[in-house]
Amino acid sequence: MPNKFFSTEELLSNANVIYEFVDLFSRYETTVRDYGEDNFLSMNEIHLLSHIEQHPGITASQLAENVRRSRGFISQCINKLEAGAYIIRVSQDEDNKKKSMYVTQKGKDLCVAHMKFDEQNLIKTYNYLLRDCTHEEIEHFYKVMGVYNNIMNASARKRQRMKLEQDQSCS
Repeated sequence: MPNKFFSTEELLSNANVIYEFVDLFSRYETTVRDYGEDNFLSMNEIHLLSHIEQHPGITASQLAENVRRSRGFISQCINKLEAGAYIIRVSQDEDNKKKSMYVTQKGKDLCVAHMKFDEQNLIKTYNYLLRDCTHEEIEHFYKVMGVYNNIMNASARKRQRMKLEQDQSCS
């Protein structure tokens, strides 16, 4: 399908900006930082902690599904959160296979500190963006990112449906 606004070269160049951002953000979200009072976690870990706080009693499988991450990734993060006394796991059955997770007071305090950390950084980032962009341009960027998220989510749902259909046809 021809594009009447960008040449192929321009589209590829613009795509490289997105690829670079994704790469940089991926590194950013795995960087360990102090969210207050010597509580060192990555952005991934602190957001999982916040998700557990918002969904008391959630299981690891439910968490993996909710945040669209692998069970292995979730398991590693849960182990770190539990070792740091940010969460506790409580067995739901006699064979200890299914466990509900709850945030401890230490974890709740960290979630509050994280919210303040995020608020300060979002304001700082917004002000930094205003050096080179207008408020309207920033709003347009968020709109485009929202549409891009919708495209990515639709693609993920399609892949999930296709995998489910493939699994069912193999049974």
